[in-house]
Amino acid sequence: MSASVRHTVDRLAEQLRRASLQVIRATDRAVQRVAIEAARIGKEDAPKSLSELTNSIRNEQIGVAFHRVIASAAHARYVHDGTTGGGVAPIEVLRRWVRVANIRPRLAISEDEMLYLIQRKIYNEGSKAQPFFNRALRTSRERMLALVPAAARDAIEVSLS
Repeated sequence: MSASVRHTVDRLAEQLRRASLQVIRATDRAVQRVAIEAARIGKEDAPKSLSELTNSIRNEQIGVAFHRVIASAAHARYVHDGTTGGGVAPIEVLRRWVRVANIRPRLAISEDEMLYLIQRKIYNEGSKAQPFFNRALRTSRERMLALVPAAARDAIEVSLS
């Protein structure tokens, strides 16, 4: 009686290596897709008076399957979180905003006087929060839970078949 054993460990190891690379690629694509969608939602929900904030929202890749969505405008945090007062808004920024928003003084005061009043109100009361990333964050969590496991599962099935 004779018996033979075939050695297929090398072939199995190669299949597993290819499968892991496919899973990493698929996961990265899924995470990137979620980041792109989150940036789009953030842009939709951001206030658009000067478009500086909206134009500063983008996704960027930090590493493999690691993306982030940022708003790089200097005032993004103040718009998103609001302020409690005590800060002085730059007069030229207010001037541009007033002109773009076409705000006119109701009283017989000059534009500079009106800007001073707006600046003083912001200093005393702060500014209201406009959390433009909240919906993007909620949606991203749901999409991540749906897309990433499915992408990994599909990649494993394709590479091992």
